[in-house]
Amino acid sequence: MRKLFLNLLAFTFLIVATSCSSDNNDNPTQVDGTWKLTAWNVGESYDLNNDGTASSNLLDEMDCYNNETIVFANNTATYMSTSYADIYFEATVGGSTEGTYTIECEQEIENSPAAYTVSGNTVTITETYEEDGQVYEEVIVATLNGNTLSFVIPDGYYVEDDEFEVLVEQDLTLVFTKL
Repeated sequence: MRKLFLNLLAFTFLIVATSCSSDNNDNPTQVDGTWKLTAWNVGESYDLNNDGTASSNLLDEMDCYNNETIVFANNTATYMSTSYADIYFEATVGGSTEGTYTIECEQEIENSPAAYTVSGNTVTITETYEEDGQVYEEVIVATLNGNTLSFVIPDGYYVEDDEFEVLVEQDLTLVFTKL
């Protein structure tokens, strides 16, 4: 009887072990849903809204980009944009990075669908679009970490002076949080 019990226990364990689903990181359902833009991170802190407090999360410094989302559903990632920022800079001393910023939030409604794939914690988003009769493909490689999804735009944040000389150029990391 004891041998039968041990065999039954071993058989039950084998069935449970093989039938339980594993945490498959290649499963796109882990990104399915709505993700909201929560950070625009740069390497240094800036006081874009001129309130005396600088932040490296530029979203803390402006009222733009408050409702930007990416929705992953039915094998399509749709980026939904409701605004964009025009950021102007006036240097206190010519050629310096000290000065005053002016931000103008422009309202827009734009939905950009794209294909996506998931492999481990990497989400590759591929948008194909046409402009002036030319077809372009833009690929974004994002990192999935729990309930955050982030990607880097190389030199995505830059500050120019009045003569369009670049004074600051930094990578911009966009962070989305799953709702």
